[in-house]
Amino acid sequence: MSQVNNNLLEKILKLIIIGGSLLVVLAPLIVIPHSYFPYIIQKTLILRILIEAVFGAYLILALFKPEYRPKKSVLIWAVSAFFAVMLLTTFTGQGFARSWWGNWERMFGTFNYLHYFVWFIVLASVFNNKKVWNIILNATLFVSLLIGLYSLSQRLGLSFTFQSGLERVNGTVGNAAYLASYMLFHLFVALLFIVEKAGLKWKLYYLSIFILDFIVLILTGTRGALLALFFSLPAFIIIALWLKVWKQKAIKILVVGSVILLILVGILYSLRSTNFVEGNYWLRRLTSYSLNDSTVQTRLHAWNWGLKGFRDNLLLGVGPENYQIVFSQYFEGDFYDYSGNEVWFDRAHNTLVDMAATMGIFGLLLYLAIFGIIFYYLYDLHGRNRMSSATFIVLFLLFFSYFFQNIFVFDSLNSLIPFYLLLAFIAFIYSNNQESAEVLPGKRVFQNLKISPYLSIPLVVVGFSILFFTVNLPEVKANIYVYDAFINGKLNKYTESVDGYRLVYNITVNKIDPAILLSTSLNEMIGMNMEIAPQEKEIEDLQTAIEWMDKAIELDPNNMFLYYIQSRNYSLLLELSPQIEYLNQGIKFAKKANELSPGRLRPVWTLAQLYLFGNQPEKALEYLNQAVEINDRLSQTYYYLAVVYKNMGNLDKVHEQYDKLIDSGYQFMAVSQMQDIIAYCEEKQDVKKLIYLFEQLTSIEPQNFNYWNDLIDLLAADGQYDQALATLQKWAEIMPAASSHAYTRYQEILKQKDEAIN
Repeated sequence: MSQVNNNLLEKILKLIIIGGSLLVVLAPLIVIPHSYFPYIIQKTLILRILIEAVFGAYLILALFKPEYRPKKSVLIWAVSAFFAVMLLTTFTGQGFARSWWGNWERMFGTFNYLHYFVWFIVLASVFNNKKVWNIILNATLFVSLLIGLYSLSQRLGLSFTFQSGLERVNGTVGNAAYLASYMLFHLFVALLFIVEKAGLKWKLYYLSIFILDFIVLILTGTRGALLALFFSLPAFIIIALWLKVWKQKAIKILVVGSVILLILVGILYSLRSTNFVEGNYWLRRLTSYSLNDSTVQTRLHAWNWGLKGFRDNLLLGVGPENYQIVFSQYFEGDFYDYSGNEVWFDRAHNTLVDMAATMGIFGLLLYLAIFGIIFYYLYDLHGRNRMSSATFIVLFLLFFSYFFQNIFVFDSLNSLIPFYLLLAFIAFIYSNNQESAEVLPGKRVFQNLKISPYLSIPLVVVGFSILFFTVNLPEVKANIYVYDAFINGKLNKYTESVDGYRLVYNITVNKIDPAILLSTSLNEMIGMNMEIAPQEKEIEDLQTAIEWMDKAIELDPNNMFLYYIQSRNYSLLLELSPQIEYLNQGIKFAKKANELSPGRLRPVWTLAQLYLFGNQPEKALEYLNQAVEINDRLSQTYYYLAVVYKNMGNLDKVHEQYDKLIDSGYQFMAVSQMQDIIAYCEEKQDVKKLIYLFEQLTSIEPQNFNYWNDLIDLLAADGQYDQALATLQKWAEIMPAASSHAYTRYQEILKQKDEAIN
């Protein structure tokens, strides 16, 4: 190609790279309501396509213009080594498919992470002047402004927002904790412009963004991010004193302000038990830091089990995205006391523990090394007077607060965008100052190798097309179909739902998630209504679900959740078609799930159910007693025990379980479950238990006149007159047709209350 054509092509490719990167930072704004996981899947697919286009343009540019190739930088080498370990552990881990593709809920996995890596390389190599960095940093800051305005609109309940009136806003990110992490980055980006930008108007503009992002951060109610921001205050004071810059007017104001804020936060925390704080949702949430807090306890358990997994898989971990393997392996029954049914953790809620458990010692050390290099770069630049004290402080605190908050949360696709953007920005600042100082001049990789665009353009186009048509486009289509299938399942449109999942399975590259979704959907639809479709059709579809789940287990062989779902498939199939083969297969998969996670109760309950189906009640009792040993505070175990003892004809034991399941707060799902228990409590004349039961009856069938009337009688008989009056008001609101009767009863209860008092 001629020099003129080379220059023109260079400009076009740089335009694609810069324009595409600007679109990447706009990606957090994307929300597609009619989508399965509307904040995640399609957004990630769009992000991947953009980065692939940017990287394709970069490859063409770097192959014929050596000056755009990566420099030999310690930071670039560290990031590259980190991703090399991620790739290695993907192959050495305990489930390649899950490690490579991730799942639809998170849309991570090594394949997705690699997109951030190549984008980082592009940014560090092509964004080589302050002007272009000013543009993209302003762009990401403006996006945070738009997300902040959207979040405020969401909190105010404005109708154009996807989820309006939320107590904790989630913006266009979809999760309050993810939004907090995203806003935390942009608080410091705004501060960076405040300290570096000249002109009052510009400073006021960036200050307004800072204030808005801070308000939104508060409205997320995310304690990890707020704790990180809080600890950045003493860190700032220490750095200001260490650098001896606290006497500067602006720094002095900030130091004094930080001290005052620390004192105020300390006072607020000391008043956390007062009515003033307890009566305010935000103050109560922001001051509720206690080791006894349920959320804190679940996190501590998750960290502990992750570290045990790290100990046992020290070198290479269990593979990216496979944290749930160690979580299940070391799971203990007391976790239910804090989490209820939320026991399917796929993250440790601590990035360091996640790295250690999934990528081993090398992944953890390289992740820590990246931050160590960042802090060294900043220290070195400031020490050589190539970075102002204010800029040094802001950038140091940015990465300090991000690192700190990641001890309590984990990254999302949205927070990784500013992270790798700013990582490349640090690489640019350092290399730019190294070259200007003629210290360690940047030598580029493969300096003399050049490949003509005539060869590289077709190869890149082919590569992009292969990815687009074999991976990204099928995933876009699959997401559209899975949304329809999921909604149809919830609406009990049986045929449409099952046909939709079949379509999804045939086109998606991810074969695990649709297998899970079909199985859970069939269990919900058939389980709630055994005659929702012809029995032959239900059996055929369950056999399809079993076939898909067998394939999923083959792809992810140490995931106990898959074995548990498969055992439920066979259990349901056994109800439709009692065959010894289905019983044996169900027991086999439930036992495997129990083996992989001996502390969980669901596989144990399933084993008890299967053995009861197989007319082996003694064996069912054996497993249910094991469930009691795991955790004797879960009411569902006592319900199952009552069913087994009833099958055995042992009424004394049945009644004993009735007392236990009510005392432990069992939530009934249907009136049919309660009839025998109500009769037992009526025979005992146990008014308090009857009140508990009839409160649940009014929730299950709120339009039943008699349930409300009986509940009022029971409350009055127990002397709970105020509660009876409140229940009457609730009854009248739910059943306006009963208002007249409710009013008459209201007067009667008032009279009874007065007589009782007098």
